[in-house]
Amino acid sequence: AEGLSVTPLRAAGELTESVSLRTSRAVIVGLVEARDTFVDAVTHDRVTLRGGVDDLLAFHDALVVFLHGAVRCPSFSRLLDEFLASAEVTG
Repeated sequence: AEGLSVTPLRAAGELTESVSLRTSRAVIVGLVEARDTFVDAVTHDRVTLRGGVDDLLAFHDALVVFLHGAVRCPSFSRLLDEFLASAEVTG
């Protein structure tokens, strides 16, 4: 799978990889279009998550906050359309 990696900010200006997420554009498109669930994608190895329990829980909470904000953000629809269009181009 092509690598998309998440590296959260851990301490004042210091980046350390505490959670690693790897997936593909195709999987993200499937999630966005509700053809797949995040849990199914993880349990069927379409998304790989690695990290300590506390870090994975913090990642989950941050993802939920991000998604709640994204659906309320007027410009997010355009950004999503651009991502979907780029996913079609790159296959």
